Amino acid sequence: MPFVEKLEKNDLVNAPEIFRKRFYSLWIDAMLHVNPVLNEFSGSSQEDLICRYKALDEKIMRLNILNIIAVPAVAAKEVKNARTELETRTVSGS
Repeated sequence: MPFVEKLEKNDLVNAPEIFRKRFYSLWIDAMLHVNPVLNEFSGSSQEDLICRYKALDEKIMRLNILNIIAVPAVAAKEVKNARTELETRTVSGS
């Protein structure tokens, strides 16, 4: 019996929505049957992975900022130490 004939008269107004819902339900079942790996997908697990990745990404960004600040600071300290050593040698007459 065709889809439209199975509908009751008061369902005719909602026929497109009913058809869409049934169509996608059958399509999803078929895709899960053809691709069993899709059954393993979990939306909440995916969201957890995204949150973990975001946290790690933010941590890496903070560490990079600290590194950008630290590298020149180390170089400046080395220059200052070399200057102090040179001044010490000059004063002591070495």
